[in-house]
Amino acid sequence: MTKIGIDGTVFRLDGKALVLQQLSDHRNNIDLNNLRNDGNGWHFAYDRFRRRPVSTPLDGPAEATYTRQVYIPHGLLQFDECPKQSAVDRFNREAAGKGWNIVMPSESLNWRLSGKLPEVMIGDDRFIVDWRLRELRYAHYPVSVIPFAEVEYTDDEEGYEFFYHLDDKVRYEIPEDITELPDRVVLVRIPDEFRLDPVAVAREEDLGEMVYETKYPYRARHAAEVIPLAETYLPEMVADNRLVAYSDVLGAFVLVHPELTTDPHDSRGRMGTVAAVSHRDIQVNIPGDPALRRAYQADALLVFKPLPELMREVDPDRTNSLSEFVHLAEIARWVASGTTTDLTKAFERIRWDEALRDRTTITLQQELQRRRDMGSPDRDHPGIGR
Repeated sequence: MTKIGIDGTVFRLDGKALVLQQLSDHRNNIDLNNLRNDGNGWHFAYDRFRRRPVSTPLDGPAEATYTRQVYIPHGLLQFDECPKQSAVDRFNREAAGKGWNIVMPSESLNWRLSGKLPEVMIGDDRFIVDWRLRELRYAHYPVSVIPFAEVEYTDDEEGYEFFYHLDDKVRYEIPEDITELPDRVVLVRIPDEFRLDPVAVAREEDLGEMVYETKYPYRARHAAEVIPLAETYLPEMVADNRLVAYSDVLGAFVLVHPELTTDPHDSRGRMGTVAAVSHRDIQVNIPGDPALRRAYQADALLVFKPLPELMREVDPDRTNSLSEFVHLAEIARWVASGTTTDLTKAFERIRWDEALRDRTTITLQQELQRRRDMGSPDRDHPGIGR
């Protein structure tokens, strides 16, 4: 059945029965056989609010307010259910020029009225827009859902935005205490519901399916704006969080991991102190050249485990050789001292011994995460003493 819009409400034209049936209310039928036929089409006054023909036309200003003079040409019977856009455009130009007060839905809108939901592309990922259920569904894995209730309405009031994981195809929650920009995550902006699916919005408001078509022409597919994290507010947030989270490690004694895959500073296995932090890296001063700072990520720097963990390594009940016991006990004693001299001795002992290093150290990133998990900084941890 060919579809037409009358004052925003969509009707299907049954060419055999000569009946217009409201798409959203099958009980509402307009029998063309009961209307005036001039040989080329049917004329009637349409009640905009009751969505029915008016038997007695109104006079004066009320007619323009409450009714529309509608003409249904016989030629409309010749169209397929979903005509091509070129045919739609020709018909609508003629209808507008002759004042018929009807409009044929676009080709894409016809498919939407037949039940095909719109889509939004996030990069190469295709999501189905289901405004009735308030969700975006990943087309290739429908259980992967992004609820609209969990995304933010943008400040410019033109759409929604959320962080998106490119590999997992889900919304990504940014931790409030973030100190590193996550990998494979972007900021996504999509249009609001009026642009994504004006049909669903109109139906929800009990309005005609095409009531928003003039202001928000229907589009079957949308392209989300994908923004790299470096162009968002996150770098500033990371910088602020780092200053808070890392402030208590300024001056901490660290070891550049001896087994870094790449080290542009050629400082593997060298000791130094944390001189500054930023949203990008940690600046380390190396003894012998304090004016030169080396930039490293927190996971490239080693510190000693908290003393209680070290003491568990020294526990006589553990299976340790005599040599291991002696080394671990001595390292624990130096770490407990916390002086630069003793920490230097401890790092000297373990830096080229992988097994001993694995048992006594963690990365600075792990230490900072441990503190965040505890809820407060451990300023008395001697393993990163000054």
